[in-house]
Amino acid sequence: MKLFLLSLCLLLPLAARDQQRCDFCDRDGEGRIKRSAAMRKVFKEMQPCPATGSSAGACPGYVIDHITPLACGGNDDAENMEWQTKEEARGKDKVERVECMAKPQQPKPAWSFR
Repeated sequence: MKLFLLSLCLLLPLAARDQQRCDFCDRDGEGRIKRSAAMRKVFKEMQPCPATGSSAGACPGYVIDHITPLACGGNDDAENMEWQTKEEARGKDKVERVECMAKPQQPKPAWSFR
């Protein structure tokens, strides 16, 4: 299944991938969707690192992941974050790219807290 999804992603024309880009999302200088450092801090206070138990600093072997991806319309808030191992995150990212391209994206409401 994973091989099929990866193949599908590679076979999609570049134009189709560009059409599915989240155009309403705020972006940083490198074109990535902006993430809130304040929300990451809140998340770490709510859910300390599984490897160290600390609410501050690095978390070896883990990344903070958005449950509903930002590119698919997910919010950048602590309730939409979870710890994932780096290996799990790589696998999820591949699947999310395909799933997000298949779904129409809705702009976030103007009153959204980011």
